[in-house]
Amino acid sequence: SIYPNPTNDFIYTSYELRATNYKILDVNGRVVLEGKTNGIRVDVSKLPAGTYFLKTNSGVGKFIKE
Repeated sequence: SIYPNPTNDFIYTSYELRATNYKILDVNGRVVLEGKTNGIRVDVSKLPAGTYFLKTNSGVGKFIKE
């Protein structure tokens, strides 16, 4: 799961993302942010408000950015 949801600055996951590539997609499936994380948090502070999907090797999760 992803928390806090909704969020403002960072999202955290209930599973570890150590050295994992991730993509954040908007509701239309466009990649709006991608990178590699060395922990369990991802900075989403620069994204505009909306609904997004976090895609990693471990799966896909949905979150809302306020």
